[in-house]
Amino acid sequence: MTILYLHGFNSAPQSHKAQVMHRYMTERGLGARFVCPKLPHSPDDAIALVERAIAQHANEGVTLVGSSLGGFYATHLAEKHGLRAALLLLRLRAREAAEPLVERIAFVGAGLRDGRDDQRVLRALRRL
Repeated sequence: MTILYLHGFNSAPQSHKAQVMHRYMTERGLGARFVCPKLPHSPDDAIALVERAIAQHANEGVTLVGSSLGGFYATHLAEKHGLRAALLLLRLRAREAAEPLVERIAFVGAGLRDGRDDQRVLRALRRL
């Protein structure tokens, strides 16, 4: 079984939660089963990247673990591909929480970029 960890928005595989999970699995001899890709900011690109990872590890089986926006992606992909998912720090079901999350991403994203991509990102998240 491969654990595919999906980090949150503006986070990375080097985040504290990802490192704690990797260390936990490594201490139990399961470190090779932990995969944490660097997710792009574009939802379409992030989903495509994760779907490639799911396909790459399909023979071993995949469980998704997602934090924040990664939890939203994990929920979407678990439903789409019939996988198991564990969500970290997601207090509401992802579908119910989607709209406030999308608006928050747009707000945070505007401070990180020049704002041109905000509407494209919002539309991509709403399509999920």
